[in-house]
Amino acid sequence: LETVARLDHDRVPQLIDNLLAVRTNISAIFIRTAFKNNPEKSLEVLTHQLTTENSADEFSELDYNIFRGLAFASGNPIYGLILNGLKGLYTRV
Repeated sequence: LETVARLDHDRVPQLIDNLLAVRTNISAIFIRTAFKNNPEKSLEVLTHQLTTENSADEFSELDYNIFRGLAFASGNPIYGLILNGLKGLYTRV
């Protein structure tokens, strides 16, 4: 995905829109599963991320870390690995 973004600058906005749509769609599954199967870890992910600066970069990192943490807390590492693969594009959001 990062290679596509690097080679086709004109399509980056659409690629990022699609990235966010995919994240939203799969997060409905893994967030519910994380809190059902691992509520303590899920709460730990959220409380660990409470301190952040008021900058776009910090918010982007916060957003990514919460979604990634909950993805792995779901017990299905594939969700976390999907988000790992999207991290490079997160910095462009």
